Amino acid sequence: MLPIRVLIVDDYEVVRAGLRALLSGVDRVLVVGEAEDAGEAVTLADDLAPDVVVLDLRLGTHSGLDACRQIIERRPSTRVLVLSAYCDVHAAAEALSLGAAGFLLKRSSGRALIRAVKASAQTEAIVDAEVARRLSTTAARAMMAAGMRDDERNLAQMIADGMTNAAIAARLGVPEASVKASLRRLFTHLGVAHRAEVAARLAEIGA
Repeated sequence: MLPIRVLIVDDYEVVRAGLRALLSGVDRVLVVGEAEDAGEAVTLADDLAPDVVVLDLRLGTHSGLDACRQIIERRPSTRVLVLSAYCDVHAAAEALSLGAAGFLLKRSSGRALIRAVKASAQTEAIVDAEVARRLSTTAARAMMAAGMRDDERNLAQMIADGMTNAAIAARLGVPEASVKASLRRLFTHLGVAHRAEVAARLAEIGA
């Protein structure tokens, strides 16, 4: 089985070194490069074709979200996992709306980061528990403001909590095809194109 190729992006050398040391010891994970700013991150993502980019939210005086957007636009198959020193709900919502595969706090455990990298490579979305709780609170206010029905609010809450279609189907006791149909109706109501945008749209409404 091919290794998960990872690009690390952080403006502090000591942080990059720590992330490299952590990830290099993980089976089936290969750190292929490091970048210290947004421009270098975009260039190396093009050159190295990583499966996952572990990206700091703040790169010096610049936002890592710009790099996130460019990397995803240029390489849709590359998954971007955003790391932040702060529980910034709006930044998390924006990152997810851009298509980020996850949003973790830097105080997360090494085990959580490793799990997030592996999940990202499998196209699962991973959001830090504290960030998810705050997104859920914001989402609850937004769903009331948006005039959503109880079933829509329930579905949107499960999406905001990061549940997969299969998990939602199991909880509701319905076929996964029914969940997909309900999601299409929900996306139309919220004016979004895919599930990663749901939490971001709800945060925007409830801001």
